Amino acid sequence: MTGPDMGAAVPERAVRTVRWSSEPEKQAWMEAHDRGQEAALLSMEFEEAFGFPLAGSQVSLWRSTNGRQARRSHGGGKPPSPIGSERDTGRGYVLVKVAEHPRVPQSKDNWRMKHVLAYERAHGPVPEGCVVVFADRDHSNFSPGNLVAVPRSLLGLLNGPGAPEWRDAETLSAAVAAVSLDRAIVAAEAATPRRCGVCGRMFVPPAREDNAADCRRAQTCPDCLARGRKSKGRKTVKFTARCAVCGREFEAERAGQRRCRECISRLPKWGAEAQAASEGRLR
Repeated sequence: MTGPDMGAAVPERAVRTVRWSSEPEKQAWMEAHDRGQEAALLSMEFEEAFGFPLAGSQVSLWRSTNGRQARRSHGGGKPPSPIGSERDTGRGYVLVKVAEHPRVPQSKDNWRMKHVLAYERAHGPVPEGCVVVFADRDHSNFSPGNLVAVPRSLLGLLNGPGAPEWRDAETLSAAVAAVSLDRAIVAAEAATPRRCGVCGRMFVPPAREDNAADCRRAQTCPDCLARGRKSKGRKTVKFTARCAVCGREFEAERAGQRRCRECISRLPKWGAEAQAASEGRLR
């Protein structure tokens, strides 16, 4: 066959469905003959070998699946960045190219965060479950003392509202200790037995690592929840008032509340004056 017509278009649809995983001879041929040439040229060479061409999408998918998406055609285009190149993520962090091609197909694991690489050079591998944080919040300060490994589970607490202020490695360590203690307190309170507001039985809420605060506030046992019943819980005390029925002081739970819980429980649908009159305690 004479030289290929470089203006020929790659077929829009494949003449035949090719499943690379089930046809190893075609996989081996592609590995040996893919030199980064134009998809049209590779398709024609493939047709010479196997009798049918490939679609452009098949060539692109094979290259991306096999970690060759960084290859450029000889017809021009931007050349791949050399190893050691740096680029900004657009969010204040810097990525460094550490390998020519990714180890995992269709990923970008051949680029790594510069501050993580700096941490590993100074301190060794990042502990499992941790992320590297700039202690002074300056993303251009890669000094070893400014890079601190923090548990990923605490990162939201460290940056959330009401978190302890931190501006260097020392204050960051103190903040990590403070939020760790807060989380431990919440977990302990979540594991404390309490009385179900529906059935009155003692229970301990099932552990939830994703949201221990919900367990701490739980007032209904799992059995009652399964039956579709839920305790209303106890409302927040707003102020101290005197009951218009019995005259005792009580902790009011809403504005305008004139009766204590005991009097309300006896006649829940009555008003204060009507109940006081009926009980002979009108003042």
